[in-house]
Amino acid sequence: MGGECCKVVLAVIFPPFGVCAESGCGCDLLINILLTCLGWLPGVIHAMYLIFGREKHHHYHQGNAA
Repeated sequence: MGGECCKVVLAVIFPPFGVCAESGCGCDLLINILLTCLGWLPGVIHAMYLIFGREKHHHYHQGNAA
């Protein structure tokens, strides 16, 4: 939970930092940088989706695989 709070704070301050902490350097980071260039809010929304939306999706699929 503590790591998630740090990611959220980073995502609000500068969205690509939060995405990099969550997903690493990759396609998600590039998309977030482009969205952040369009405006701060689209970058924050995308970062929050990656931090919160993917976590639930990942846990759901892990539970079904076992």
